[in-house]
Amino acid sequence: FHIPLQAGSDEVLKRMNRKYDIDFYKQKIEEIRNIKEDVSITTDVIVGHPYETEELFLETIKTCKEIGFSKIHVFPYSKRDGTPSSRMPMQVEDIEKKNRSRILNQVSQELEEKFYKEHLNKVAEVLIEEANNVESVGFTTNYIKVKVQEKLNQNEMYKIKLIDYKDGQLIGKCVKEKVKS
Repeated sequence: FHIPLQAGSDEVLKRMNRKYDIDFYKQKIEEIRNIKEDVSITTDVIVGHPYETEELFLETIKTCKEIGFSKIHVFPYSKRDGTPSSRMPMQVEDIEKKNRSRILNQVSQELEEKFYKEHLNKVAEVLIEEANNVESVGFTTNYIKVKVQEKLNQNEMYKIKLIDYKDGQLIGKCVKEKVKS
């Protein structure tokens, strides 16, 4: 699931005129995970919105870690003429927005790696999307990228044992030919 958070601070969400708070958001994520515990949940976060202090940015990092997203798409706030936020005082400097983006992208990489590694030594169904004579690449049903060192058929599902993590993807070994549809 891709569920935009926008900010991990109630104060920033309020200034963004969002109609939810962090507790409501976390409750909805918990409801989803109670239905399917190994679900991949990605999000969007805007950093550097006016009034976002260093303390509020750190709240966003804390919230993202607590929720445990599998990936965060980070966007620096972009001032657009005519919008209410463009007229707000306390605009965050561009250099600070870049720094916060870098930090949150690092958090995203750490969370993604953790999510992937939680699936090591499990068998997953993988839809093969790319294949050549020596390797195949596909995605699990919860969108984990998997590379297999053998030629498999594109657009087919296989049972793959997830045996290693390397370069932002899991390495797998085919344990059963095609999964019947």
